Amino acid sequence: MKASIIVAAAILTLGAAISIQVAQADTRQANCEVRKDGEKKKGKSGACTFGQRQGYIDIDLHNGDVYNLRPGNQANHFKDQKGNKVVRTNSSGNTQEFKWEGGTRMIITFASYGNNGSGGSGHNQGNGSPEYKRGYNDAVKGRPYDQDRHPQDYKDGYRAGEQDR
Repeated sequence: MKASIIVAAAILTLGAAISIQVAQADTRQANCEVRKDGEKKKGKSGACTFGQRQGYIDIDLHNGDVYNLRPGNQANHFKDQKGNKVVRTNSSGNTQEFKWEGGTRMIITFASYGNNGSGGSGHNQGNGSPEYKRGYNDAVKGRPYDQDRHPQDYKDGYRAGEQDR
């Protein structure tokens, strides 16, 4: 009896750990440009987090604005949290573009660790290491760090995150 309880608990723990990893794999750092049709000036633009799970999309901008998109009746058609229609008009490579009914447009360019996503040379030393990613995320969120306390990968990621912020 005790052995079966221990086995069941181990399986449950393993399943929970796997589901947490799967949820995290669907979230990526990106750069978001939000503007109304005809505007040349970038409106609410900058670093953001893009998450996609089972057709649902969450976009968190650095200024605190959040967009939650749920699937519509057709492929690449969504509704936001206010019920507005949104269409994904372009999805290729590292870029996705969304257009809202009423003229708002959002262009999302995904950050690739090792290249800061801004078209510059980037910092290739990180190669996607956990420390590089942690440094990048800390910089994007504006967190300070102690330069003597972190490895080089973290510092490189932090510099790339500062550029994207």
